[in-house]
Amino acid sequence: MDVKTYQTVPIPVPIWLQNALEKVIQASRFDAPPPVLLCPTGRWLGWCAPLNEAPDGRVVISSRAKFWQKNEVARVFLHEAAHRLMADGLHRPSFFCMNLCLLLRADLADLGEGVLFANSASLYDIQDLPPQLVDEPERGLARSIQWAVLTARQLVQDQPQTSAEGLASEVQKRFDEWLAELDQEPMKRAQQVQQVAQRVAMQKAALAGLRERIFALKLVAAGLGFLVAATFLVLK
Repeated sequence: MDVKTYQTVPIPVPIWLQNALEKVIQASRFDAPPPVLLCPTGRWLGWCAPLNEAPDGRVVISSRAKFWQKNEVARVFLHEAAHRLMADGLHRPSFFCMNLCLLLRADLADLGEGVLFANSASLYDIQDLPPQLVDEPERGLARSIQWAVLTARQLVQDQPQTSAEGLASEVQKRFDEWLAELDQEPMKRAQQVQQVAQRVAMQKAALAGLRERIFALKLVAAGLGFLVAATFLVLK
C-alpha cells in the first residue's frame, strides 16, 4: 500500500517545552497536568480535542512553538488546559474565569519576566454568552466579563492552596449559581415594576384625596365668608 502513515508516540519532554511550562504548571497547582501533543496545527496555536477523541486528556500545541517566546508557549498551554478543566470546550464566562485564574497564579509567582500573563486575556476567550444574556450582547458581555474577573480574583486570593482541578470545580459551582440568579432576574424585574406601579397608584390616590380635602376646605371657607358677610349686613 503506497500510503504514508504516521503515528504519535510519547517522547522525552523537549528542553524548550520544559523551560516554558515547568514553573507555570507548579504555580497553577495541577494535580495532573494534561499531556501535550506537539504537532502541526495550521493557523491555530493549539487546541483541546473532546475527551472521546483524546481520552488521555491531552492538549495540542503547535510544533512551531519551539520558535516562540516561552511566555507565549505557557499562555497557549494554560488556555488549552483551562478548556480541559472546564470540559465543555466553549468560551463561556466560566472558561474565561478559569483561564484567568491560571494566568493570575502565574503572575503571583512572577513568571512573566516583566509581562503580566493576565493581560493576555481577551474577548476571544469569552465568545459564548449565557442564554439569559444573548438578547443584550453588549451589556451581556460586560456583565459576563465583570462576573469572571471578580470571581477569578476572589478565588485566587482566597484559595491559594486549592489545586487547579479544585478551582475548576469551584468556578463551575459559582457559574451555575450565577446562571440561577440570571434566571430569577425577569421575575425580580416584574416584581419591581409591580411595586413601582403600586407606589405610583398609592401616590395618585393620596393626591386625589388631598385635592378632595382642599376642595372641601375651600367650600367651608366660602361658606364661612358668606356667613360673616351676612352677619355684618344684619348687624349694620
